[in-house]
Amino acid sequence: MAKYVSHRGIPLLAQEIDPEGRPIVTMENYCKWYSVYALHPDGRVENIDPDDVLRKVEKRVGGCLMGDHNYHPTLLTEVAKEMGGVVDPLALEMVTHRWAVEIEDEDDSKYPNAYPKD
Repeated sequence: MAKYVSHRGIPLLAQEIDPEGRPIVTMENYCKWYSVYALHPDGRVENIDPDDVLRKVEKRVGGCLMGDHNYHPTLLTEVAKEMGGVVDPLALEMVTHRWAVEIEDEDDSKYPNAYPKD
């Protein structure tokens, strides 16, 4: 059984506390995402409504960072910056993959690419 779960009782991807005592920004281990989570050094799980951060970051990057229950990887890194935390590597990998497969494949120019172009 998972030690850290969301407010919906779904296991989080991050299941270890950061050894340096920083909050870890993570996601649910689930097929649809409704929120972003922070796993705090004291074991507290925080449900982060990404809307405030989402609006700020979208203005900076010039594109939509949420689509069909998926979040752009930039959103996780910006949430982590705002709270002085780190992004869970597994969450970042899953968010990036889902964005690339489920959103970028839609060929809709309002969404930025998950992978930076050189």
